[in-house]
Amino acid sequence: MENFVSPPYLNAAQDAEQMRQWRADLNKTGAVCIPNILTSEGLQSLRDLAQKSREEWTDADNSLSLKKNQLDGTVLGDFAQSDFLQNFGNALLAPFKCPGLPVQKEEMYPVLRVLEGEPGQRGIHVFHFDHTFLTCALPIHVPEDPTQGPLVLYPNVRSFCTNKLYRGLTTKVLMHPKIRNLVSKQYPLQLIPGNAYFFYGYRSYHATGAFDQDQLRVLGLINIGSVQRDTHTAHKGM
Repeated sequence: MENFVSPPYLNAAQDAEQMRQWRADLNKTGAVCIPNILTSEGLQSLRDLAQKSREEWTDADNSLSLKKNQLDGTVLGDFAQSDFLQNFGNALLAPFKCPGLPVQKEEMYPVLRVLEGEPGQRGIHVFHFDHTFLTCALPIHVPEDPTQGPLVLYPNVRSFCTNKLYRGLTTKVLMHPKIRNLVSKQYPLQLIPGNAYFFYGYRSYHATGAFDQDQLRVLGLINIGSVQRDTHTAHKGM
């Protein structure tokens, strides 16, 4: 990971004070931004992967969502299986005592998500929960206007409880905009390539914010640890 992750962050998982601050941000706003975590070479390698994937995989509707088996051996797939990310994720999750923790590498898996053109508009405001403790978002391409295409969060609106009735009830209730606006303040997170954004995917109701049809939005997403064991999310609307 030496050429992918900026050197100041390589041992971040061992920095207890910094981890406490990042966890405080997670608990307050639902997400933490790790600025400039990628080297310039790392960001370019993700952009090269995105371009190659768009050329090889994008269908006639200009939509693309590649998952683990299609990303094995790529820079995104390798990062998802790195010791660095495993240690970083487990350090953020250290206060939680839940089944499935600490996270093992077999429960860390990547997604490459491309939204562009008219089909990309169908990925806007598709609010959902993930089935993972943490989700790591790596912006690769974002709209020219930085206020467009944010990650919109209703942060930490449920616990890591795995009770099926609880999961279903929280999802059903929060589907209604008026109710979720009463429960929590909406938090739009502007995305900047080169940064990484970690949030509690299972706890925060989230979606992609609006952006113009002629803009391109590409994210690398890494799911870290399955709360509902053996159940993986498709990231339909991020």
